[in-house]
Amino acid sequence: MSRGSTAETSYATGPESWRMQAACRGMDTEHFYPVSLVSTDGQAQAAEAKAICWACPVRRPCLRNALDIERREPESRVHGIRGGYLPSERIVLMRRWAR
Repeated sequence: MSRGSTAETSYATGPESWRMQAACRGMDTEHFYPVSLVSTDGQAQAAEAKAICWACPVRRPCLRNALDIERREPESRVHGIRGGYLPSERIVLMRRWAR
């Protein structure tokens, strides 16, 4: 999606306006989808992505959004680092919060 597209511009005033402040905005999304966590390269990529997330000013809304989506669409939790967490870590959070 280009920066000037209508869809992205709508985030500026919509319920997901936090996306405009995200540290990852404009970055290649592949950075947040490590190919393998068993390889040293994959672990390093995940660590870099998590560091970007943890320093992000909108990490909490991003995490909340990821958890909301994953509650509605469980198949979506297969991939990606969002809100500073791997999918497996988000599952643990959801289970903990459900209690």
